[in-house]
Amino acid sequence: MQAGQRVLLVEGRSDAAALRAAAVTTGTDLSGTTILVLDGATNVARAAATIPSSAPVGALVDVAEQPMVRRRLTETGRPEAPLFVCVDDLEDELIRALGAEQALAVVTQEEDLRAFRSLQHQAAWRDEPVERQLRRFLGSGSGRKSRYAASLAAATPVDRTAGPLLAALRWSVSGP
Repeated sequence: MQAGQRVLLVEGRSDAAALRAAAVTTGTDLSGTTILVLDGATNVARAAATIPSSAPVGALVDVAEQPMVRRRLTETGRPEAPLFVCVDDLEDELIRALGAEQALAVVTQEEDLRAFRSLQHQAAWRDEPVERQLRRFLGSGSGRKSRYAASLAAATPVDRTAGPLLAALRWSVSGP
């Protein structure tokens, strides 16, 4: 981490992948920002302790993790750190921003439509809205979450970029 760099904490690799893809789509230069993957929001205090006190810190978090992340950042001396909150989670934000029809087009492009249709036919998911089915699908399967986070973010038009991603990107390039 270089002096003066901003640090953006993210819960997992899929969050980092989505941020990087959204940065490309929006033309945002993240060279002045370190994206620090926590490998779970519960690791926020440990990660914050490794960051120089002079470095501005922000965090992209799921709504359920917001109170705990705020508490841990406050305990580590960073009560002012902005939180960019995903409702319910990043996958939900990405699906909502792109729209279910376009998200299905990405699933087709990734050659996973057959696997998605299989999930749709399962009794537990048959009557659920397609957005919930997509969210479940993205969270299952090895590496699928990161792959789709990047693909969905890259497929989303700039003017529809998920709010928390856009806010995190804007913060990443704002002045001190």
